[in-house]
This record gives sequence, C-alpha cells and structure tokens, in this order.
Amino acid sequence: MYKIKVNKHNLFNDNTTMECVYKHFAIRCGMMICKKSDGIYVITDEIVKKCLEDGVSSDKLAIEYADGNYPFVDEESVDEFVKKKCPVDTPVLDSGKNPIYIIKKGYIKTDSSRTEHYICKSITGLSDYNLSINADMTVSCQCVLRSEGELGSVKEATLKQVMSSKIACGMRNDLYDGFMPTYRCTNCPELVQVPKSVAQYFLKEYQVPKGLMLENTTICNLRCKGCYNAYLNKDTISEEDMIMISKELMNNGIQKLYLFKYGEVFADIAINRKIDIIREYNPQIYICISTNGMLLDIGNNMDAALKVDEMVFSLDGVDDDSVIPFQEGASFNRIYSNMKQLAKMRSTKSRPEIHWKYALFLHNDKDNNIKKAFNLAADAEIDYLDFCIGWNVEVRSSTLWRSEIFEKYMEIYDFKYDKANNMLLFDLKGNKGWGKTIEYDIY
Repeated sequence: MYKIKVNKHNLFNDNTTMECVYKHFAIRCGMMICKKSDGIYVITDEIVKKCLEDGVSSDKLAIEYADGNYPFVDEESVDEFVKKKCPVDTPVLDSGKNPIYIIKKGYIKTDSSRTEHYICKSITGLSDYNLSINADMTVSCQCVLRSEGELGSVKEATLKQVMSSKIACGMRNDLYDGFMPTYRCTNCPELVQVPKSVAQYFLKEYQVPKGLMLENTTICNLRCKGCYNAYLNKDTISEEDMIMISKELMNNGIQKLYLFKYGEVFADIAINRKIDIIREYNPQIYICISTNGMLLDIGNNMDAALKVDEMVFSLDGVDDDSVIPFQEGASFNRIYSNMKQLAKMRSTKSRPEIHWKYALFLHNDKDNNIKKAFNLAADAEIDYLDFCIGWNVEVRSSTLWRSEIFEKYMEIYDFKYDKANNMLLFDLKGNKGWGKTIEYDIY
C-alpha cells in the first residue's frame, strides 16, 4: 500500500462543490466596487458567478473588470441594483444590516455593524512562503500580487524595515478594522479571521518570516494561459543585488527560500552563480525551485538544479496534446527528459527531491492520462507526483471538481480514504512503484 497525502485548501472541505465555491465568493467578496478614472463600478455576486463560469481567475478579476468585460452600475444606483438583481436568499444578504464587501480605492470594507477582525500571516511573519522579493527588488505580501501588495523595496530598506513600513502597518491596521487591503485578500490562504485580542496583538508583534519567495527573473520562455507574466516588465536580479539579498537572508535567519514566481528561474543565464551566492551566505538554507523544465538542458543549468533541495516541475500532461493547450510553447518530451535526467544525476543523498506537478484541466483530466502519468513518474524515478486542480484558469477545469476527484480515483486505483489521518491509501496493482509517497494536492 502507498500513502497519498491530501493537502486541502483551508477554505474548503471534502464536500466542496461548485455551488460552495460560488457561495464562498459571494459571502467573502459580496459586492465589490472597482474605481476607474471615469467612475465607480459595482460587481455583484451575480457577476462573480458569471466570472467563475467563464473561467476568470480570482487573480485577474480586477483586470477583467477594468477591461469592461462584465457589466457595471454607478455607485448611486447600488441599492436599487441590489434589490433588483440579488435574490433574497443570496448569502450576501443573509447576515447583518448591509453585509456587503466594497472595493473602493483598492480597499474592501465591511458594514460597520459587523465586528470582524483579521490578520495576514504573510505580513505578521507567520507564513514561510508568500512574502516575496520580486525581480525589481520590491517586496510583496503575496505570491501573486504586484503594485497593491507592495510593502517596500530591499533596494531602499532592510526586510525588517519593510515589515515595519507605513504601508505594512497600514495593512495590518486595515485588517484589524475589517478592511481588506487588496482585492486579492478575500481569497488568500494567508487571511485569518481572529478574535479582537489576537488581531490587536499582531498590530505590534510581527517579524520577518522564516521563509520567503524570491523571484530571480520575470523572463519566461512559455506563454501559459492566464499567467500574469505578460503584464510585467522583464527584470532580472543582478549578481550584485543577489549578494545584498543573500546578506538579508542571513541577517534574518531565513530557513526556506522558494526560488520562483512569475518568471522561469532557468531563463536567468547566471542562475548557477546566483545559487552559489545564496549558499555562500546561507549554507543551510532550504531552497525550492519551481520550473517548467524546458531550459534545464542549457549551459550549466543542470548543475544549478543539483545544488538545491527541491525541484518542482510544472508539466501538465503526458504528451504534447495534453500539455500545450495550457503551457503554450512547451515540449513534453524535452521537459520529461530533463526531469528524468536530473533524477539520474542527483547524489546518493537524493538531492534535490523531485516533484512532478500536474495541473488538471478538462483537456488533460482523462483516465488514460492519469494512468500514464503514474507509470512515467515511476520510470523517471522521481519522488512525488502532485496533482492539483487548475481552476485558476478554468473554474470548471476538472470533471472531478473537488470532492468528486476522490470518488473517481478511488474507483480507478482502489483508493481507500483514511479520514482520521487525512490519507488516501493506494495499491499500485502491478504498476511500477518507486516506493515513495504520492502527494495528491488539492487547494
């Protein structure tokens, strides 16, 4: 028997369905207002539902809204619009006098009658993942944000100074008061609703987290659908700046470094040298790289990969037909070959740990694809095969939406769900096994 670890997003559970996700957006986002140069616009739960059905990612809602792809109404007619468009049983209207979330000048405000208090694990130092140093040297509170989520710059301040900056303190104060500082906050796993005393405590008690994300470049060789990369300037951290960042990591005792964000790590021609710089100042730091794997066979990129602790390959299919619809410009054979070669070259200590991350969409979520992926992972002798729902581009991206995914794979592979230990037990039934945990990632 092989154990499959199930990581569930803290906002959802085993019974999550499309309806649950819609209600989540309706309750947490409610009515949202975006400010444009020519006026104020409101987005209702009805429009949120349409966005979900159209496959608009939560990360790009504001962009879609700004482009005018969905209908808006003037601020003056909000009340009338609510009465007309929102059914009486809508979750948005269930509690409080006016439980409507409003985005105005980049902020979401709840009705004053509600007494909700929040903290953000990222800007209190409780998260070891999301706080990120970007390729332009700015620091963002969240892995997907630019501009709105920027706290400062390590070009101009230390990480400690960034964490105590006016912007960061203002965001913590907003969360304490029930405001959401960015449009992304409502759907961010770092957001936690807490008692007033806890929120008050973290207004003053915060620190640089022990794990950070570092974006060495925004250059990318692929054109994945829905990726925000196209909206960014193309920046790469210089060796000089990497030395400065490495010293900051050392001074703050950073233990984990996630080397990725919007660019392809190995598109940086000096990545091997930069990893050496990081290791020079932080010999014990745990480094994880996420890559599309296409460029690993160029120059000394393979050598660079062998110097890190964890390599995550984004490979969303088992051949070009299943990969390219989402990862435009990719080659399955090249990525898989590079992943397999890395597994062959790594040391007896099995470093780096190798993950194959397979995002499920309608086009690649087929029984034969999944079976083939298991066998390919075994042949490559990697450590983990991680499936995740690719709902950031197509909400209905999988025929196995959320809880249904358990039922289908339990049937195909004779899974047994151990609810007490949150594990799926799996018998490989003659498939080639590599004796390691298969991680089934749902978030």
